[in-house]
Amino acid sequence: MVFSFSGLINRKFKKINGKVRFVGVRNLPKNLYYGKTSVLVSCGYGLISASEIEAVRRSIRKNIGKSKRVKPLTRIYPYIPLTGKPSEVRMGRGKGSKIRKWVYFCKPGKILFELKNLSSKRASIALNKASEKLAVVTKILNVFKLKSNKYDI
Repeated sequence: MVFSFSGLINRKFKKINGKVRFVGVRNLPKNLYYGKTSVLVSCGYGLISASEIEAVRRSIRKNIGKSKRVKPLTRIYPYIPLTGKPSEVRMGRGKGSKIRKWVYFCKPGKILFELKNLSSKRASIALNKASEKLAVVTKILNVFKLKSNKYDI
């Protein structure tokens, strides 16, 4: 599966030079859903590939069923292309021209997936199975908005 990102298509150099810097922390946003929400939050740095995101999405959908009331949200999109050389090629001679996979760079505190309108027990089961498919350490948060417009986590 190949993702196209409009910002990368018209650039002169599509490949990223150097590595991504593993610094910084994300804070929980203020615009979380007002009802019962269960959230999968990353606890560490890492690169999440497009195939991992798709596997997590399928796992969540399989565990919660086909209810139209429950809405799983994906809050990440793989926009960074990673290149690689073919196997059995000698060292040197540049970086490699083929884009092997698309990844998302993840910081601690970033919300990866979100489940709305689902009981916290079923949501934690679904998100727990989904977190096994990821290469990043994650935790599950159940968020409730109180009457005073503050969040209880």
